[in-house]
Amino acid sequence: MTHYTRSLSLFMFVSILGGCVLQPELIGESLPTDSGPVSSDGHSTELTHGDVSATTTLTSTGTTVAPGPDEYGASCQLLGVPESVQSKAISLQPDCAGGICVFQFEDTAPPCSDDSDCAAPWPTCEGNFCDLDQEFVAASSRCTQNCEEDADCPAIPGCASETVCTPATLLAPLCCEKVCLCTDDLNIGSMQALEQMCQQPGTCGP
Repeated sequence: MTHYTRSLSLFMFVSILGGCVLQPELIGESLPTDSGPVSSDGHSTELTHGDVSATTTLTSTGTTVAPGPDEYGASCQLLGVPESVQSKAISLQPDCAGGICVFQFEDTAPPCSDDSDCAAPWPTCEGNFCDLDQEFVAASSRCTQNCEEDADCPAIPGCASETVCTPATLLAPLCCEKVCLCTDDLNIGSMQALEQMCQQPGTCGP
């Protein structure tokens, strides 16, 4: 996991993913591993809704629990972000129960000279770097919610590590608002830097 991507640099230093236009920035639910999402008891399971895979958790009774449409942890569509998302991104999403949609991803796009240099989830070469698959972005974006502390954040289906309550962006309209995020793919250093900036007066404007 790298500390910065091309889009993260834009996100962190336009105001640091505050202008008024929401820019890409990772955040949200964990990305599935090759063996599938892993629940707290070590079981992997997956539920597919059409072309989008929604991860589930396996309870001690052997039953699966998956978020319903638009519920916390369910797939969602980012709004007001650039057409091509290349890093983590967050936006308001009224269809989500918590009102927020987030895409959490911080790997660096590989350099390339043509498509043969690229592999999933960067299938094509765009300029000097591989381009992130936007279907991957859509399938990995999840509904989340505001919070005050970690205890306010329920487990996120498919998240193998912990769920934390932390600021996600310096851009309006969610500047420095705390939201629930999975730490599977969260850059801890970037998260701590953002938390420190959000403690400074005037970070989000007057």
